[in-house]
Amino acid sequence: MGNKKENGNEGFLIALTSIQEIAFRFNAGYDYSSFSGDNLSFGIKYDVHTEKEAEIVRLTITITYLASDNKELLAEYSLLTEYHLIGLSKLITIDEHGEETMEKDVIINMLNLSIGTLRGAFFLKMKDTPLSKFPIPLIPSDLLEAELDKNKRKK
Repeated sequence: MGNKKENGNEGFLIALTSIQEIAFRFNAGYDYSSFSGDNLSFGIKYDVHTEKEAEIVRLTITITYLASDNKELLAEYSLLTEYHLIGLSKLITIDEHGEETMEKDVIINMLNLSIGTLRGAFFLKMKDTPLSKFPIPLIPSDLLEAELDKNKRKK
């Protein structure tokens, strides 16, 4: 199994159990002749689904590369990563609206693992394309945490 993390007095184990490509698009029709990294913006979105009884967490993560000047899609890549998380039920709370919330540090760990996996897979997909010079940048955990907090406030 993967990492063991202490959560108060309770422990849990986590392991990445599968990786599946969901979607890939590359805009071959875009004029890359004068393209530079200054005209590249990217976004990452994710979706988390849990199966408490099976102790499974599925995280779908998508990277999107856009031309900054006109927001034209240049590339998009999605992966589904699945984790077996022993002790999952101890990490989930249910609020007064019935919404499930998982501990933030656990989600951030899974996001970091999934983004790293996505980074490598996307790099291979972009090989021999004009975007091969622009790998997914490293994303600090504090930015992921801020995004989690922002998404929580939206709900």
